[in-house]
Amino acid sequence: MTSLTGNLNARTDLINKAVRRLNRCGLQVRSTRVGNLRPVIEIERPENLCQGFTITTRHGHDVAMLNVASLEGCLVTWRA
Repeated sequence: MTSLTGNLNARTDLINKAVRRLNRCGLQVRSTRVGNLRPVIEIERPENLCQGFTITTRHGHDVAMLNVASLEGCLVTWRA
C-alpha cells in the first residue's frame, strides 16, 4: 500500500466515524470531501446553534457566511 492510499483510507475512516456521530445527533449530511489537509463534511443547518466559528467571505457585493467546527478530525461546515 502506498502512503497516498494509506492516507486516503485514513481520511475515509475519519469521515465515516464523523458521519455516524452526526447521524446519531440527528444532523443531515449534505456532502463529504476528502479535502487536502482535512476531510470536509457539509451538513444542513442545525436547529440549535452549534459551537463553532463563523467565516464571512465577500465576492464583489455578495457576502456569504459559513459556520465551521471540528469533529473527529474533520471540518464540519454549514450555511449560516
